Amino acid sequence: MAVAIANTLLEEYRLQWQELFNASQPDFSIRLAALDAFLEKGFPTTKQEDWRYTNLAPIVKEHYLPQAKLTNFSGSFGHFGIPANRLVFINGTYAPEFSEILDSSILTIEPFQLSENDFYLTDNFNLLNRAFANNGLLITIKKGQALQYPILLILQYSDDTGRALVNNSNRIVAEENSQAHIIEFHQYGESPVFNNTLTTVSLGQSANISYQKVQAQVQNQVQVHQLYAQLARQSVFTANAFDFGGRVVRNNVRIDLNGEHAEVHLNGLYAMGDKAHIDNHLNVNHFAPNCHSNQLYKGLINDNATGVFNGRIFVAKDAQKTNAFQSNKNILLSDAANITSKPQLEIFADDVKCSHGSTTGQMDKQALFYLQARGLDKQQATALLNVAFAGEIIDRVTIEPLREWLVQSLNNSMGNAN
Repeated sequence: MAVAIANTLLEEYRLQWQELFNASQPDFSIRLAALDAFLEKGFPTTKQEDWRYTNLAPIVKEHYLPQAKLTNFSGSFGHFGIPANRLVFINGTYAPEFSEILDSSILTIEPFQLSENDFYLTDNFNLLNRAFANNGLLITIKKGQALQYPILLILQYSDDTGRALVNNSNRIVAEENSQAHIIEFHQYGESPVFNNTLTTVSLGQSANISYQKVQAQVQNQVQVHQLYAQLARQSVFTANAFDFGGRVVRNNVRIDLNGEHAEVHLNGLYAMGDKAHIDNHLNVNHFAPNCHSNQLYKGLINDNATGVFNGRIFVAKDAQKTNAFQSNKNILLSDAANITSKPQLEIFADDVKCSHGSTTGQMDKQALFYLQARGLDKQQATALLNVAFAGEIIDRVTIEPLREWLVQSLNNSMGNAN
């Protein structure tokens, strides 16, 4: 029965794609090839090792259909109280009427078309995004320039879409010696949405980019987020991911260190309650010598929520003098909460420093007792310890209003809004 349902849905995808795209579009053949490849693969199942702990079958049965149109929106957009180069997307479509560019002299914004030279992967959701994503932007930070204001990508999902699959796709190019802060903020309404987002980042020599992915979902939302970055010589990329809630959240991260002395820092904080599920899947590939990578992901799992962490470091034969570190730390806040953690190393060079580790435990009862003995009730004490545990990640955000928002969102997701 599940196979029949999936096949019916895939046929609907084919028919809807034919209504949206035609042969006059310059990237038509690339989209068509991606569609055919996706229809052959279908949605991933738990029989695939990379999806072993995340079951999408119940979601597929609900028939989310691709949404590519801009619908009216009259609400407000979150902006964290900071001036920014604001780029708004509603249901995957760029909305210039809600957007504003402050660094216009050193930042270029233009539509991009798919090309055969894209470094996309060929996993299921990448192919789906490649086939259906519409109105994506190519965002370029010019050579030798440092943005005065951060780039704020607001991905808004409106309430009049029905049960929609929304494909977002944007590409960021940081030219040689450029610098920028980027915030990608996902803002949801109450309607159920399956969000499939692809963000690609290319760093030129000595570029320095800080990127934050932020979402505070209501509990009926599904998100597959794909971040792919390529690093040239001496470039530095810092990526912080913050996930607070959501029915199912899957983060696919791939970083390719292609130039000598490139450096990447991946930090993540996930706080999940109710019956939420999050799966963080990280791949860091050291293809050049003398590069550095560091991964630190922390999770707070409450109620009947579940978490998965799968982090992989690959060191190629020629990537000598690699320094690569990985750590995943989790706290289970209820007896029903669950986490599966699987750090991995694949090393083919012989002159490297690499390590990985994982810890999972419960809240320190002595620390709780200490705080309660000094006048805090149990909820207040737990909230304080949650923030202390998460602080190592939140403090790595350099934009103060965003840090404050993250602390409040953490407390909200853990039921400690007061």
